[in-house]
Amino acid sequence: MKRRHLLHLLAGVPAAALLAACSKRKPSAAALKSDARVLALGDSLTFGYGAPPEAAWPVKLGELTGWQIENAGLNGDTSAGALERLAPLLAAGSYDAVLIGIGGNDMLRGVPPAATRENLAALVSQARAHTHPTWRCWPRPRPTRCARSSAR
Repeated sequence: MKRRHLLHLLAGVPAAALLAACSKRKPSAAALKSDARVLALGDSLTFGYGAPPEAAWPVKLGELTGWQIENAGLNGDTSAGALERLAPLLAAGSYDAVLIGIGGNDMLRGVPPAATRENLAALVSQARAHTHPTWRCWPRPRPTRCARSSAR
C-alpha cells in the first residue's frame, strides 16, 4: 500500500510543477471582452457543412464565450477565395478579432503549397491591419495527399 502512495506522489510532483509553471506565464494578448465582435473566415468546416446552422463551431464558440461571431464560412472555399472575400468583410464591419481557418480545399485541389502560403500570409496581414488579435488554423499538407491531389 505504501508503494502505491509513493508512486502517486512521484507522479503528482511533476504535474504540480508543470501547473505552477503555467501560472507564471504572462499572457501574450489581452483577453477579448465577453461582448467582442469576431469574424470567423473559412471554408465548409467554419460554415458547418453537414450540421444544422446552430451546430457550426462559430455558433458554439459564441455561446461559450458570449462573443458576437459572424460566420463567414463558405463551402468549398480556398485561400484565394477567402483572400478575395476578406477586404469587403472587414470594410463592412468592425471586429475585435479575426479567426481564419482555411486551406484544406487548396490541398484537395492540388493548389501549389507556395501559393497557399502566400494567400495565408496576405490573409493574416489584412486581418492584422484591421485588428491585432488574429488566430489562424489550417491543415498541414501531407506529401502523399498533395501528390495524390495534384495528380488528379
